[in-house]
Amino acid sequence: MNFKNFLKLRAAGNRLPDDAYLAYNNIEIYGFSVKPIPGIELDDSSFVKATDINRRAITLRFD
Repeated sequence: MNFKNFLKLRAAGNRLPDDAYLAYNNIEIYGFSVKPIPGIELDDSSFVKATDINRRAITLRFD
C-alpha cells in the first residue's frame, strides 16, 4: 500500500463509530504508526509495514 492510501486508511479508522473497528486478516488493528516506519499495529502485538499491507485483507467489523 502506498503512503497516500495508508494515510487515508488511518483517517477512516479514526472516524469509525465506537462499535466498529478495522481488522487485518481477522485481527483487530490496534493503531497506525507513521514514524519511524509507517504501518499498522495489530491486537496480537504484530506489526505490518505499510508497504506490506494487502488491501484485500482489511475488513470492517462491528462489536
